[in-house]
Amino acid sequence: MILEQKVADRTEEFFRGRDAIIFGLAKLAESRDDTTGHHLERVCSYSAALAEGFVRMYGSQRQGINTQWVMQIEQTAAFHDIGKVGISDGILLKAGPLTPDERITMQRHPNLGGDTLNSIRLKWGDNPYIVTAMQIAIGHHETWNGTGYPFGLAGENIPLPARIVAVADVYDALTTVRPYKAAFSHERAIDLVLGDAGSHFDPEVIEVLKGCKAEFDAIRTSFAVTGSAPAKPLDEQR
Repeated sequence: MILEQKVADRTEEFFRGRDAIIFGLAKLAESRDDTTGHHLERVCSYSAALAEGFVRMYGSQRQGINTQWVMQIEQTAAFHDIGKVGISDGILLKAGPLTPDERITMQRHPNLGGDTLNSIRLKWGDNPYIVTAMQIAIGHHETWNGTGYPFGLAGENIPLPARIVAVADVYDALTTVRPYKAAFSHERAIDLVLGDAGSHFDPEVIEVLKGCKAEFDAIRTSFAVTGSAPAKPLDEQR
């Protein structure tokens, strides 16, 4: 029993170290664009809330949708914007609207993030955490109707973890101050996101969001996100 406990303790220590490295690397990437404050923490928390809600609503119908899957999404959501390390400050931190050419450059960040994580996958194999992180980094700006980027994927061709993080990321973009916008209220952000069910977002994930609205507001409030703004199209969020 003592040996088993030592093995269990060592395994737990390993996973804590792995998770700390994952988050630390993602925070290092975020440090270039630190105007939003705790963006990664919030997106990870929103993504976990949605994933947990997805398990409650659909877990019995879907293979692999379980507590471990929730943990993978919560931890690897931190990598969603890691590709922004390859975007110049002049574009990344620009206070005003992007020009068409600048927007094309900005839209390279999912590919850059995916390529970075894929190089790790090729070195170490198809670890489920790396695969999920890749799916999120590449797919979190794809849209349910196929008008997103970088590949114009649609519907269930977009991996589910990416469809979940897409909702979390846009909600956070709407409810926080950015160099190019003020913050929306929780209620206005929720209305905009719910209104894009079936076009921008997976309708099933939006159904889950309806049951997580209070949890989202609690997460937002816990990080003292404040401010208000008039309506702004979702496609202007970066």
